[in-house]
Amino acid sequence: MPQLYRALLLIYLTILGFAVFTPRRDLDMTGVLPPPTYSGSAIPTAAHNILYLGGFLAWFGNLLLLMPLPILIYKAIPRLSLRHNFLTCVAASISIECVQHFIPGRSSDWRDLVLNTIGLFVMIKFFRHSQRISVSNA
Repeated sequence: MPQLYRALLLIYLTILGFAVFTPRRDLDMTGVLPPPTYSGSAIPTAAHNILYLGGFLAWFGNLLLLMPLPILIYKAIPRLSLRHNFLTCVAASISIECVQHFIPGRSSDWRDLVLNTIGLFVMIKFFRHSQRISVSNA
């Protein structure tokens, strides 16, 4: 079963890499979306914000971005403790933010790092709690 989770981890990391390391030409060099040039309708503006994660959606996206990572790592490498798993995921988040600093159209932001870490912490706590429940029911 770990081979399946290793494959899923590899797929997730590949998708994550494309999502966070692809240059975004639609952003200026400060990482700020230019104002939409649509006339009259709020629907294209909303679609633009959803598509490019403007405002609150960017925060929500950063909160969810790395949540699958600790579960996939735990299932792929069962001998790794949850603490080391969490630290590995935080190191991944720090690495993402450091590399994004050098990618055109991307920017690194401490808030992204904080939101990624909060998402990781919530997922680890949820997973630990679900593990306790499944052990007590067995």
